[in-house]
Amino acid sequence: MAEQSEGRGGNVSTVIFGILFVLAGVAGIGYGVKTVLDASNRESWPTAKAVITSSKVRVQRPRSGGGSSTTIAEITYRYSVEGRTYTSDRVTSAQYGSSNSSRAYGQVRKYPVGKEVTAHYNPDDPSYAILDTQWERIYGLAFAAGAVGLLIGLLMLKNAVRSR
Repeated sequence: MAEQSEGRGGNVSTVIFGILFVLAGVAGIGYGVKTVLDASNRESWPTAKAVITSSKVRVQRPRSGGGSSTTIAEITYRYSVEGRTYTSDRVTSAQYGSSNSSRAYGQVRKYPVGKEVTAHYNPDDPSYAILDTQWERIYGLAFAAGAVGLLIGLLMLKNAVRSR
């Protein structure tokens, strides 16, 4: 009798974790799809001439003794829409630092101070602009992680149902 209840308890926890993995997987896939669609919409945003006003790399060291440093490209530019001047620091829609400094240094080389560039701005909110409309690989990572989570969750649920 005790063995059966332990088996059912394990089965219940497998079902609960399976459902959580399925939900997290669906959320990850949804986020990945949404961000890719948003990125493709940004390609059709209106554009404005912009000038890079600041371009530097910031290295953020871990607060405690462990871990690696994070390297972030800090690029600021100025652009005008309908006579109003805006300043933005968004290069891509996915702003993030990395322990691999080559991305940050590459952006600083691509966008030196004084360079004239094209800013793509949101027609509904011209204060939101980006320089690079290509979608980031991190969006694909969210989609892939979501798919893996969904698959794990479905396998857990299948095993829980089969063991009944």
